Amino acid sequence: ATAEIKRSHATDLRKMRPLANFFPEGFLMNSLSGQHIRAYILDRRQGGVCNNTINKGLSLLSTAIRWCNSELDWNLPNPVAGKRLPVEVEEARCLSVEEVQKLVQSAQKAWSKHTRNYFPDFCLLGFYTGMRSGELLNLEWKRVNLVDRTVTLRAEDTKGKRKRLVALNDAAYEALLRLRRV
Repeated sequence: ATAEIKRSHATDLRKMRPLANFFPEGFLMNSLSGQHIRAYILDRRQGGVCNNTINKGLSLLSTAIRWCNSELDWNLPNPVAGKRLPVEVEEARCLSVEEVQKLVQSAQKAWSKHTRNYFPDFCLLGFYTGMRSGELLNLEWKRVNLVDRTVTLRAEDTKGKRKRLVALNDAAYEALLRLRRV
């Protein structure tokens, strides 16, 4: 039987890189202390990383320690407890029409040397549909209905694991038509 890989596996690997880069190879986990965690936090902050990103790495480390203690019967200390940083929740912001126009113009200039310049239409499609980049990148033409001007997102395509029907306004529809030619 094959082991099931969790959905966020690639994200976990990305979050683990800074931890692996900070702690030297051969570091013994049973010697991990609060001082090590504070040094890691300081290093990440000096690198300009926000508290939320640091906390995600710390959570992954804490989860790994708990898993080792539970599944392997190790008795590792978990000095991550109580070390998470305060996070200021910022309201999500959407680009204005003017900002999107500037983005598309910049994308057109940056990609003007390429014969297949899809990036400006990719930006427009994302703006006018609210689809995430992963949803756009994994989109298949069989889920695009140009007659009804809709896109069907399957549960496995969305972050929330819920099927969604996305309506296409004129600008998104035209961007998709251009992308279809590319």
